[in-house]
Amino acid sequence: QLMEKDTALAPNQRRNLEIIGNSGSHLLTLINDVLELSKIESGKTELALDEVNLPDLLRQVVAMMRVRAEQSGLALRLESAGLPQMAMVDAVKLRQVLLNLLSNAVKFTAAGEVVLRAAAVPATHGRVRLDFAVSDTGMGIAPEDQERIFQPFEQAGTRPHHGGTGLGLTISREYVRMMGGELAVLSAPGQGATFRFAVVVRAGEWTAPVRRRVVGLDAADRGRRVLVVDDMAEARLLVRSLLEPLGFVVAEAEDETAAEAAVASLRPELVFMDWRLPGKDGPTTLRRIHGRSGAERPKVVVLTANVLEESRAEAMAAGADDFMGKPYEAEDLYAMLERHLGIRFLRDEVGPAPSPPTVQAPAPADLAGLTPALRSVLVKAAVSLNPDQIAAALRQLAGEDAALAERLRPIVERMDYHLLWQILGIADAE
Repeated sequence: QLMEKDTALAPNQRRNLEIIGNSGSHLLTLINDVLELSKIESGKTELALDEVNLPDLLRQVVAMMRVRAEQSGLALRLESAGLPQMAMVDAVKLRQVLLNLLSNAVKFTAAGEVVLRAAAVPATHGRVRLDFAVSDTGMGIAPEDQERIFQPFEQAGTRPHHGGTGLGLTISREYVRMMGGELAVLSAPGQGATFRFAVVVRAGEWTAPVRRRVVGLDAADRGRRVLVVDDMAEARLLVRSLLEPLGFVVAEAEDETAAEAAVASLRPELVFMDWRLPGKDGPTTLRRIHGRSGAERPKVVVLTANVLEESRAEAMAAGADDFMGKPYEAEDLYAMLERHLGIRFLRDEVGPAPSPPTVQAPAPADLAGLTPALRSVLVKAAVSLNPDQIAAALRQLAGEDAALAERLRPIVERMDYHLLWQILGIADAE
């Protein structure tokens, strides 16, 4: 989040940061597979519906999987048709299902491609049916394994073990059922596999949101005192970097002893505290902070990567005022301060996020001036479907015609090889 504030970032750097951020935000969901399945089976998991920018969600999912696909020498494509801009879905669960399916497809495909397809079909009463499918050119699944793979800790008998918890498909099927659909597979040995499901949702039109960026504190709130207690220097630095430039007085403590000293000297109004410090348990640290505070007891917000419900309940029972999991957005941190200190942030309207500039795809005639040798390099690379070879050919083209290379780059980045073949005049032998 701190790096994203750098206005000097190049577009590709900002795109890479966005992918890293999306992947990091999703990490906690991935490591809680076993706990999530337990919650599903006990009926404690519910849908959290919200209006979601559906095309953006699909692009994020593909971007998060692209590096892994490229490392395996696979093409990864997104094909969509007729999608509403906004749809009422549980974004976390839908993203989890699609990532699970794409991850499996990449894992079990030695060569060729993986395709995520999404289409919308009008339903009744302003609703649409969303059809999703993930197809691969992998080894396929034998008929006798096609139901068993949805059971916990199972993989197809013909597939080598590729790690993981063995719960991805189990959780995905349960999530899809919660959405009102059914996850099924179509496959045969040696012919790849297609996992598909359909859900009916309410669609809406997109209105570009007005973003309001926090730029400072109301004059009356400057100098408010905050203490950050965390053994990780990076975690303390993040909070300091988000708050100090706005006018907060921020102190840091790396352990319980330093926290007690800071409470006594600074008299903080709010403490952000990690729940597990080295050699100490959360309730004990919290009691000692309260004990050193005297009558002016600060608000305490537990800020931790341990987001299990048991930890939340333990923290609140021990006297914490609130609980927030890591990773978090800057706005989440600001909301905690507004809620517990009653402060007012100054915000600027920065308008909707700018759309990337549209680049006109070249026509076949635009390549007429290329040397035969360079055209041959481009054609061979395109036919190979090897991302590294295609990227190398594009760099070679940039040395001769930089403008043409820039017009081809978006096509290569989204792996639209069918269009690339058309531009190069390659016969598409399906």
